[in-house]
This record gives sequence, C-alpha cells and structure tokens, in this order.
Amino acid sequence: MASESHPHFKLRSIENDADRIHAKCLLLQAMQSIDNTTSSTRAAAGDESTGSGSSFFCFYESADRGDGNAQSEMDLYFSDPAHDISSLQRYPLVMKVFIQKNTGLPSRAPVVSE
Repeated sequence: MASESHPHFKLRSIENDADRIHAKCLLLQAMQSIDNTTSSTRAAAGDESTGSGSSFFCFYESADRGDGNAQSEMDLYFSDPAHDISSLQRYPLVMKVFIQKNTGLPSRAPVVSE
C-alpha cells in the first residue's frame, strides 16, 4: 500500500489486472478504516462537548458521507494525472494512508558507521 498511496507510483508497478484490483481493495479498506476512526473520534468529541439542551442541534458530517466517500475519493485519486506529492492535498484519506504507510519510525538505537 505504500506505493499505491504515493502519487508518483500509484498502480504503475502492478502489471496483472487481478493484482491491481486486489491493491485497490487493500487501499480502499485502509481508507475506510481511517475514515471510520476519524468519524468515531469526531462523534465522541461531539458527544462530550454537547450539553443536555444542545444535542438537538448536533450535526455530524460523517453521517452523510458513508463508505461511498472513500470509494469516490479513491476513484478520483487513480484517475488524477498529477504525480506530485502536493496532489495528495486534494485526497485527505489517501494522504492519511500515505503518511501512515510511508513514514518511518525513528529508532533509539545509535547509528554505527564504520
């Protein structure tokens, strides 16, 4: 998923159509997982911040979006001809997957160069 979420590579390295479909499904699952996590975090924050009388006016934008949002964002991402990293700003879920899969964790171990 690291290469599929990178705008320069997308699905270029995958030659087989079945493998392309599988890679798209994996990316979509990761996007939906991130979208569901973000939605539940927003909903929990909204539940904590609302009082007893203000719950009538509590609107969640995630309720209108559903799983179709991730699918349509992925379709737009793969049809976009741009190959630069800044193009990820148009696709927030893909950008979150990109950051999650392409960011290395720093190590506390010292680097020894000989």
